[in-house]
Parts: sequence; structure tokens; C-alpha cells
Amino acid sequence: MTAHAFQTDPRSLSTRLREETREVHESAEQSPFMARLVAGQVSRADLRNLTAQLVVVYTALEEASRSMSTDSVFQHFHDPALERL
Repeated sequence: MTAHAFQTDPRSLSTRLREETREVHESAEQSPFMARLVAGQVSRADLRNLTAQLVVVYTALEEASRSMSTDSVFQHFHDPALERL
């Protein structure tokens, strides 16, 4: 995607994210692990492993968000209240 395409796309960011990640999310939601998680059939070790993986993801996202918090475009998306770590 080019910067020009982003600027001229009339859809909101949330709409674009939902539409452009739908297939990946549906696949993840149908995984055997997620089915067990939703059914309450995962072990404490499974939950520890999932949490450890998510800590890595959220650390990277939050660091990137903070580093771009003064960017003239990104500053509108940065909200420290949304940080989880």
C-alpha cells in the first residue's frame, strides 16, 4: 500500500483494519487452541504460555506507539490509557 492509497481511502482506520484482517482473525478464532480456550479447557501452563507471548507483542506495540506519540499523524491514535504493561 502506498502513502497515497492510505490518504485517499475513505474508510475509517477501524473499518480498514477489520476488513483487511478479517481472514487472519477468522482463522485464528477457529484454531484448536482458541476453541479450547473459549471452552475453558486450557491448562494453567497454556495460559502462562499465551500470556508470555502476548507480553512480547504488547511490549513491542506499546514501545512503538510511545516512540511515535509526537508524530503529527500518529499522535491522534496514541493513548497511554490503552497501554496494558
